[in-house]
Parts: sequence; structure tokens; C-alpha cells
Amino acid sequence: MTSVLFDSCLEKHFAGDISFPSDKFRVILVNAQYAPKPDHSSRSDVIGEVSAEGYTKGGAAVAVSITRNKTERSFDINLGGAAWSSSTIVARGAVYFKDNGHPDLDDLVAYIDFNGNVVSTNGPFTLAASILRFQN
Repeated sequence: MTSVLFDSCLEKHFAGDISFPSDKFRVILVNAQYAPKPDHSSRSDVIGEVSAEGYTKGGAAVAVSITRNKTERSFDINLGGAAWSSSTIVARGAVYFKDNGHPDLDDLVAYIDFNGNVVSTNGPFTLAASILRFQN
């Protein structure tokens, strides 16, 4: 699988319905059951959220922002990292979403593929920040 920027994310951003600097965002961990598709749009489209010791369903709050680099003529969507300090987790990827308070209403942003299972056993599970770059 490969990482995915969901189609609805860009549509909603350009329509003014997603504001990276001011909206609230979360990230959930998913297992191999989830097969992301670009046309997935809400968190209710996501199956296979991790169920594990030290992990709370609904994931973790994260900071998401946009950075403009005039020299490189690019815009970066900065997807913040998260950590679960004492956990036993097996995850295949992470799904970022705008938190609107309910899976049917939450707007998907991106799926980050781990290229295999990442495991923590009675210890920390750390998700590094990711960057989605748009360059002209």
C-alpha cells in the first residue's frame, strides 16, 4: 500500500471547510484490515482501527499546519506526531482527520502507510510527524 491524501481533504480545504491552522485534528492507528481509497471521505469509511492496551479508540489529538516556502515554491501540510507511552500495539498505518465530533462527520485528511506492521510491547509507540508537500 502507499500513503494517500484523500480527495475530499483537498476539496474541503479549497472550499474553506478545512482550515489547517485553526481546526482540530486527530490521528488514529489502523491495522492491515484497512485498505485506504482516495475517495474515502469520513472516519466511518475507516475499518480496522487498532484495539490495544494503552491505545484509546479515536486516537490522539495532533497539530496540523501549513508552511509556505517561497524559495522552493512549495506548501507543506505538516501532520503532527503522536505517542502512546505504555502500550502494546500492532499498527500498519495512521489516518489523520479533522475532528468534527463523530465518525460520520469527521473529514479524512491522509493515510500514512508504515510499509509493514509497527509493534510496541509494554512500551512506547511513537508516530513521527509527516509532511505532505505541494510544489509548483
